[in-house]
Amino acid sequence: MELARDALAALGEGARDLCAGAARLMLFVVSVLRHGALPPAGPLAEQCWVLSRQCVLPVTLVVLPMGALISLQGASLIESFGVERLLAPLVALTAVRELAPGFAAMMVAMQAGTAVSAEVAVMRVREELDAYELMAVDPLRHVVAPRLWAGMLVAPLLSVLALLWAVMGAWAVAVGARGFASRAFLEGCLVTITPWDLAAMTIKSAVFGLVLCAVACFEGWYARGGALGVGRATNRAVVGAILGILMFNYVLNSLLYGAPAVFT
Repeated sequence: MELARDALAALGEGARDLCAGAARLMLFVVSVLRHGALPPAGPLAEQCWVLSRQCVLPVTLVVLPMGALISLQGASLIESFGVERLLAPLVALTAVRELAPGFAAMMVAMQAGTAVSAEVAVMRVREELDAYELMAVDPLRHVVAPRLWAGMLVAPLLSVLALLWAVMGAWAVAVGARGFASRAFLEGCLVTITPWDLAAMTIKSAVFGLVLCAVACFEGWYARGGALGVGRATNRAVVGAILGILMFNYVLNSLLYGAPAVFT
């Protein structure tokens, strides 16, 4: 009984800390947008380039084999029911609705999110952010806001790249290994993907980019304790960003598709 009581107390304390952290994160984002609704063009362009350069290769290496795997498993399942013509729609919808925006955001969180959190945390530990304030330069506008906007702008572009690689990986397996007609497969993908699917993918990716960069900057902004604090902030940033992406994926799926499911 005492063990169960302790477990419930720990669970309640964890839930309380989670809610408090989410509230602080929301206030942080509101403060950043209020101070840096229009960030400087130079830092914004620099952060967009940095994020793109860091994430293009990881997105490609992850999404390409995932598209091939979906095609391989989907072909085996569909052939057992004798409806081979449904492979292209299966691949296209899976890629545009979940694989492209979801996995692109995951790669940005793991690759660029760690870098963003570490950069901001190092600036906090070295008191560089305090120096900005002493020079009457708003660090939220010049340091944090460009990274938030860069995440919102770069994530949709990476999702488009991820969609192309996913379809190409699926096409290679379907045509090369399973004997499907190349033209029929590509036409099936193009017919299945609607303008709304592309718009929803863009919306999801932009929200994911905002969430992961907000979490990374938030953890870095409140980092304390020297090098150890930087490491802890980076670890919390990755975990928090991935959890945030999964939770927002559920909400956005419910709103955009009317299908309340995560990665379905």
